[in-house]
Amino acid sequence: DSCLNSIESSTNDDGEKFLVAGVEDKGIFKIKSSLGYEEVEGCVKTFAYWDKEFLDSEELLNSQTGEIVDIDVSFIADEKLLVRNKIIDTKRYEVKTDEFNIDLWYSDKNEWVALHSTTQDGTKLRYQIK
Repeated sequence: DSCLNSIESSTNDDGEKFLVAGVEDKGIFKIKSSLGYEEVEGCVKTFAYWDKEFLDSEELLNSQTGEIVDIDVSFIADEKLLVRNKIIDTKRYEVKTDEFNIDLWYSDKNEWVALHSTTQDGTKLRYQIK
């Protein structure tokens, strides 16, 4: 059901190291990270853009830090994008957190086709299927 069973991650972000380990046990997701220890009841999901169902969540696990992050998702508009040399219909959503905003586009088949965000230093980041 798109819920996380377990996770292990190790990240070096320009010298800042993060470790995350988590496992689901009887409906409780137990997370050990550089931030400490936390238990979350119910289904835990991550920022898995390829799985459009994550947009139905109110909070997600940041797999880099181990933090549970509150999110607010809004449908923005129906838009047309050039994907694989064809103009296709897409749906655009905005995911807001306290730290960042991400725009996501999905095809009518719920395929993730694009992402746009601005990093903390102001760099524009865009992924798009060509």
